[in-house]
Amino acid sequence: VVNEYGAPVADVRVIATAADGCTGEGKTNGDGWYEIANAPAGSPLTLTTDRPGFLPQTYGDTIAIGVHGTASASFQLARNAFDLSGTVRDIDGTPVPDAVVHLYGNNGRNYDVTTDSEGRYTLPRVLADNAYNVVATAADKSDAEADGVWFAPGTTQTLDLTFPTPVALKNPSFEIWGTDKYDVVGWTAEGTPNVFDQQGPGIDGVMNLAAWNESAFEGNLYQDVAVDGGTYTLTCQVMNGGGEESIELYLMDADGNRTTYDLLQVVHRGRKSISKRTCRPASRASASRRKRKPATGSASTT
Repeated sequence: VVNEYGAPVADVRVIATAADGCTGEGKTNGDGWYEIANAPAGSPLTLTTDRPGFLPQTYGDTIAIGVHGTASASFQLARNAFDLSGTVRDIDGTPVPDAVVHLYGNNGRNYDVTTDSEGRYTLPRVLADNAYNVVATAADKSDAEADGVWFAPGTTQTLDLTFPTPVALKNPSFEIWGTDKYDVVGWTAEGTPNVFDQQGPGIDGVMNLAAWNESAFEGNLYQDVAVDGGTYTLTCQVMNGGGEESIELYLMDADGNRTTYDLLQVVHRGRKSISKRTCRPASRASASRRKRKPATGSASTT
């Protein structure tokens, strides 16, 4: 058993299946050789292969082996993979060297590669038949993202990424905690009075937003930002203390159309991104939180 380049492939299961369902199998060694001892005799056999990272293959013809007989069948396998390359650029089209491109697969398979001096990257033999979230990161830049990327095996694909321009927010990093204040500089608070507070450094030295009250409450914290029409992403770092009925991060355009990200299931710190959408000028960026029962902890975002 060899690959598309003629190199032997180890650990390939070769399965022989008779018409009556009886099976036998062998596994290739480091030289690509396999043997199926005591294969079902007399009945025509269908031979198939199984090896993670390669497409399964069925031998072109069935093989009939008499008692004490022998037969041989060879396979050339194609990788269950695609090749990915592209260029990472700034919003003005300038290539970005030393950016790191991450692929996060829904199967737990991840890949990383760094762009060269011309902003180009290449990832050969990426495992196919999986959806990937592709994220480019670089110092002093907002992440460039492409979600749900899926390419067919055996293909060569191009995916270019562009770093977005950050939208300036007023007082984007702060902490609110407790019940004795209601003034968060640069933001508008609505809902149950006195659930927001502003104090010093929060989790891990990073300023954070928290809402808490002795009894059930509803709170909404937002600010209006004038932006050009386009696609925008709102991100935050989240830790959920529990006891909430709902917690949302949302973007709302000037017409009141709102896209939300449900934060209720977030129980650990970690960055969460709202789904991208096209927003009209004077869009609203907000973290909204609501509790129906007495608080047992706090909900916070950065």
